[in-house]
Amino acid sequence: ATMVFGGIGVLAGGQLADRLKKEGREDGNLLVILLASVVSILAAVPLFLTSSEPVLIAALVVTNLAEAFPFGAAAAAMQEMSPAPMRGQAAALLVFILNFIGLGLGPPSVALLTNRVFIDPAKVGLSLLVVTVLGRSLAALAIGVGLASYKRAVVAAAVAPREG
Repeated sequence: ATMVFGGIGVLAGGQLADRLKKEGREDGNLLVILLASVVSILAAVPLFLTSSEPVLIAALVVTNLAEAFPFGAAAAAMQEMSPAPMRGQAAALLVFILNFIGLGLGPPSVALLTNRVFIDPAKVGLSLLVVTVLGRSLAALAIGVGLASYKRAVVAAAVAPREG
């Protein structure tokens, strides 16, 4: 499911971001990321709490689409708001932050909740739900708060002199 629907999600997210930008939305890339955060929050509840196999599969498909949706838009957003000479460093910073948060904080947070808060290994699904909803909610909040600053950064980067 991840290979198929993740690939579709990456392509669809990029197409939506491009369409939004063509329609005059300078913040199109961030809107795609915001949409993906909200959809993935909604899909997380059945994904981690259902006992129905068809519901689980449907939630897994939606989650795979939503999780892959912002990959192209995030990379494009980082490049758009970075001055040309710093784009490589900006891309490296994005990859570092995504990996640090996703791999460095996610799994230990799930383990901490499971072992110290719920004190029941069978509640790992609930721990995954809490970490997922909290993380994606914080991401959506950060994106929403940063929309205006992002637009200003994109304009500033576009008019900045290019070194070459």
